Amino acid sequence: MSNQLEKSTRGIVQQCTSEYMDVRLNAPSGCQVCSKGLCFIKGDEKTIRLQNKYQFHTGDPVIIHVAESTGTTAVMLFYFIPFLLLTSLLALLIQRGVNDGLAGLISLLALVPYFLFLRLNQRWMSRQCKVEIEPA
Repeated sequence: MSNQLEKSTRGIVQQCTSEYMDVRLNAPSGCQVCSKGLCFIKGDEKTIRLQNKYQFHTGDPVIIHVAESTGTTAVMLFYFIPFLLLTSLLALLIQRGVNDGLAGLISLLALVPYFLFLRLNQRWMSRQCKVEIEPA
């Protein structure tokens, strides 16, 4: 991943099993990435769950590298596509003469199967995330 644009941050393994590990990410004060608004932590700290294919143990300090394409994929899947689905369906229903309130309700309810689909395909989405971990 060294030849791709990436964001890196330090963290500590909080909980660890043979299958997954929870890593607490800390945004240091004055971090240059955060000051540019490019931080993926957005706050003081965040815990993420990753596959434990690296055999780290609880308490180990680590550095997490996230490919920029991972963020782009997330924005597309969780913001852009639902927005297009919502607005397109709303415009279509209003054009067909459906009451505005009912059209809005149907458009919102149409997002339920979309997000359910994403939830059911969580394993595929986790493979799309390009995350690497190394000892700190």
